[in-house]
Amino acid sequence: MPSSEGHPLAALFHAGIPAWAVQPDGHVFGVLWRNAQLERCDIYGPSGSDTEEHTMEYALRVASGLTGPEQGAPLREALAFQTPLQTIVGTPSGTLPRSFSLASASPDMTIITAAKVGSGDPETLVLRFYQPTNAALNVNVRSAASGRFPSGWRLDVQGRTALESALPTATAKRLAVAGSSDAFTFVAARALTTITLGKKVR
Repeated sequence: MPSSEGHPLAALFHAGIPAWAVQPDGHVFGVLWRNAQLERCDIYGPSGSDTEEHTMEYALRVASGLTGPEQGAPLREALAFQTPLQTIVGTPSGTLPRSFSLASASPDMTIITAAKVGSGDPETLVLRFYQPTNAALNVNVRSAASGRFPSGWRLDVQGRTALESALPTATAKRLAVAGSSDAFTFVAARALTTITLGKKVR
């Protein structure tokens, strides 16, 4: 989001480019391919080059109504541009609920970026949270996850690394996870925080 004297000039949204950057002079550079391993892209790896023509699309968001990135609104708009919601009309059937929210977070600038099965433990639910404030943020989470686990399970809520392994003791204390699987809080001191819900080990 290029800015001048602290005021946003515009935002650039894209759907298919791994990375991009804005230079101080205003030039925008889009990266088409980042040092792919040689064996994974024919001969077009770090030792090769791609001479084919490629067309990429950017959306230029004018500054009117554009808030700073610390509120998370530009990211929400970018995600809506990249993966817009789609509606399909159908005839409901089966036992699935007509509406269901797995988890929600507050304050509003907190964004749940992933809700998935644990990579190392398929009996855990992994929630990843993004917060853009550049400061520690107290996050409140409402969850209906307990209803997705077998009845009788006692669930544990824990902070994890991005690789879903245990946090060092000091880091876990700073995260200050408290509450139950249905409603818990934590202190998001970094941009990304990973929380797991799973069966409590006795």
